[in-house]
Amino acid sequence: MDNVTHAIFLAFAMFALVIGLSFSVYLLNSMNSVATILIHSTDKTRNYQTVSYDSSNLLRKAKLTNVDKNTAFKTRIVSVDTVTSTLYRYYNDGLTIEIYDSDGVLNQVFDLDIEQAIGGSSPLNDDIINAYKDRYNKSNTQVYLYDAPWIGSPNLIKKRIDLYVSSKRGYIGTKLVDYESVVHTTSGTKSRGLKNLVSNGSKFIEEFVQYAYSGDTFSEINGDDIETITGNVKEQKKIIIKYIQMQE
Repeated sequence: MDNVTHAIFLAFAMFALVIGLSFSVYLLNSMNSVATILIHSTDKTRNYQTVSYDSSNLLRKAKLTNVDKNTAFKTRIVSVDTVTSTLYRYYNDGLTIEIYDSDGVLNQVFDLDIEQAIGGSSPLNDDIINAYKDRYNKSNTQVYLYDAPWIGSPNLIKKRIDLYVSSKRGYIGTKLVDYESVVHTTSGTKSRGLKNLVSNGSKFIEEFVQYAYSGDTFSEINGDDIETITGNVKEQKKIIIKYIQMQE
């Protein structure tokens, strides 16, 4: 009887050990999956998987007179999916994104500094604010910002992007933001929304510009990297990404 009891005890212990090992393996796999997701979500290059380079005849395909040759051959051709994914990063990453139609006309701008000036929450002086409003807040233009009612709320900023990408209209606060309708300009009838602007699979020329705007700078070697310093602090940089629709 004692032997049977002992055998049952050993069998139960082995069973518990197998269950414990299986759970540990499952836990490690789960942690690895979570780590992979976190690393992927913080990797900004994940938005650049739809890129194809074509520098040999880029200018001929673009057919845009306002694209400088030296700049154009350093840029890349991207799909509308890349444009969309970058738009959803602009307010977190402090980007300025300008989208141009195939005629080289500014279709829309995404820039928190400009939007704050339009929305009345900017520390800029009145002359600069009025200049922004004159350029970006006129109802008869493609780039009309509707007084930027989304400023101050990440959720409302995302809603504005959603409306623009899908070429829809909707209320943000009490303001009707309309990216569904068209606007009649001196250049012809223009769409305000991205979906109506392009057909499926349309390509854009992406121009990436980064510059420092805070005082005198100098460079120093920091390990394998060259770091630019302004005085005793790092320089303040501005990143502008332009998407210029290619003519089919």
